[in-house]
Parts: sequence; C-alpha cells; structure tokens
Amino acid sequence: MHKHLVVLALACFSVDAYADQASSSQGLLGDWGGLRTRLYQNGIDFQLGYVSELAYNAHGGDRKLVRNADQLTLGATFDLDR
Repeated sequence: MHKHLVVLALACFSVDAYADQASSSQGLLGDWGGLRTRLYQNGIDFQLGYVSELAYNAHGGDRKLVRNADQLTLGATFDLDR
C-alpha cells in the first residue's frame, strides 16, 4: 500500500516544463529524454491509459466470486497544421 502512495506522490510532484512547450499528457511515462516534448511541439502527442475494475460477490449464490476487468487505451493526436 505504501509503495502505491510513493508512486502517486512522485507523479504529482514531478518537475514539469512550461505548459506551452510540453505535452499536456506526459503522465507517469515522463518526457522520454526530451523526445516527447519535441514531438509535441511538432504536432504529435501520444496518450496511454489504463483502468482496472474489481468486483467481489460477498453474499450470493453458492460461492464467493472475484472478477476483474482491465482496459488499456493507446492513442496519438496529430496536428497536421504544424
């Protein structure tokens, strides 16, 4: 549990470049050594998302069940005017 809080704190307090110069969605993957910022300035922005949902049936049926669903999204936005 404490490891998750440390990762969350580091993600929230990481050093960011100026908003007009850096990708707005750097997230946990960072700036890739400046490559992501250069791509963003040239109209290319990458996105990555992950969602996990957990459900537990504590009272019902013949047994207790745990099920999960994971969703991974990858995307890119291209500004063709740049």
